[in-house]
Amino acid sequence: MNQTELSAALEAMLFAYGEPIGADKLAQALGQPQAAVEAGLEKLQASYLRPSCGLCLLQLEDRWQLASKNQQAVWVRRVLDTRKAVPLGPAAMETLTVIAYNQPVSRAFIEQVRGQFSDHRCIPAHLWAFQPGGAAPRAPTGRGGKTMSAFLAVLGTVLLFLGKLLLILVLLVLAVGVFLLLCPFCADVCWEGETLTVRAGAMGLTFPVFQYPKPEPAAPQTPPTGWRGKLKARFAAWRAKRKERAAKKTAPAKPKEPTPPKQKAKLTLQVVCPLARGCGRIMGAVLGALRFTKIDVCLGVRGEDPAEAARSYGRLNAWLYPVLGVLDRTFYLQFDRFRILPDFGGPEPSVQDHVSFRVSAQALFIVITTVQVLMEMWREKVLDVFL
Repeated sequence: MNQTELSAALEAMLFAYGEPIGADKLAQALGQPQAAVEAGLEKLQASYLRPSCGLCLLQLEDRWQLASKNQQAVWVRRVLDTRKAVPLGPAAMETLTVIAYNQPVSRAFIEQVRGQFSDHRCIPAHLWAFQPGGAAPRAPTGRGGKTMSAFLAVLGTVLLFLGKLLLILVLLVLAVGVFLLLCPFCADVCWEGETLTVRAGAMGLTFPVFQYPKPEPAAPQTPPTGWRGKLKARFAAWRAKRKERAAKKTAPAKPKEPTPPKQKAKLTLQVVCPLARGCGRIMGAVLGALRFTKIDVCLGVRGEDPAEAARSYGRLNAWLYPVLGVLDRTFYLQFDRFRILPDFGGPEPSVQDHVSFRVSAQALFIVITTVQVLMEMWREKVLDVFL
């Protein structure tokens, strides 16, 4: 090995080792005399004294280390500040663990511990600063990579938004379902002056849904005259003609082919008994959930003469109160007023008939009982009769 080859080998070994190393170890690795190695190191140190060279060879007692010159510290610090943090993978974390536990270490030692080559594919470029002398490959920076990263970021944001929106809708539907199950539905029934009115709603808010007898319709308004009336009449005639044309264009529906009737299961005693038992449970749940409140009753008992009115009043009291006792044991009853008065006749009735009450129920217990009954019927194959 000539002097040029020796200098090149020493420079490469010092760069790769990265730490202070003795001349005896270098001579042992090269298989050369230690005196020749020390002479080569001194010659290499002299070659780095040129102003155009940014490196220097430091002699620390009996060891040597390759480093950058103090004059280039500003530029080295600036370029190190431009490094960006890169997420650490499993290989990088393993490498850092080896460095932290055994520092100071070299790349050769890390490769020996990990059992594989620690190149830039497993260690980010900015982490080579922990390994002196390590080559820091440049990370690929292309327009395609940035575009793909931006697309994936936007796609992830959209999917996250859609997931949150779907979750909110599901929670909203569940909340509405729970509210409907727990919300008490109610209906107000009122009979007064030979008029029956029914109002239905929930949570105490009711709206009119039925009235008997129905109120007389309002008198039809006279059609407006002038250009507005003519315009409305033309529009009505145009709509009527359009409906006639559409009815003519519609082709007659094809007759459906008769389908053979399905064979249903026979209605036997083994089917009737579970069916009657299930219907009884559902009816019991419905009756148990009903609550009759705000009961206001004021009725007059009349007859052809005062004596007949008195007898009718006595007969009514004889069976009315026992029936009320039975109903009170079956339903929840809350009376605001209950008055049955005799009306002995006169030019005008002395008692104004009035009956009103509110019936309410919660659907939760009814739904639970119905589901339980249907599941039992499904297990016992009772529903096959209706399928």
